[in-house]
Amino acid sequence: MFISDIDQITGRTLIVDEDDNACWAYITKPTNKDIDVSCWLYNRIPHPVRTDIDKYVNSPPPAPIEFLKDGCPVYEEMDEDRITWRWSVTGETVCVYLDGEVLALLRADTGEVYNKFLKKDCPWGKPLGQ
Repeated sequence: MFISDIDQITGRTLIVDEDDNACWAYITKPTNKDIDVSCWLYNRIPHPVRTDIDKYVNSPPPAPIEFLKDGCPVYEEMDEDRITWRWSVTGETVCVYLDGEVLALLRADTGEVYNKFLKKDCPWGKPLGQ
């Protein structure tokens, strides 16, 4: 899956990109297409343990189980139409939804990212609602 959408105010682009291991969302810088903020969305493989993260060298690593809420699902297959998003009026923040429910929040203005599946702060983001 690959989704992209350009904010008309800032010129930033939201990219949702799924690889074999995980799905990530990115917001680009307004002046070019370099990544400004990245946010893990979900794993596509069974949740690894943190000590195995170094094995994922050719793509962004999946989130390890140590940082995930109990019962965090694995989405081996995802239909693109299940993912939607909404830009803030300033174009600096985007909210990503899964099946109409908030999944993640990316803030380019602060660099902070949040995900509903995270249980504590970690390199993959902060818990949503924090």
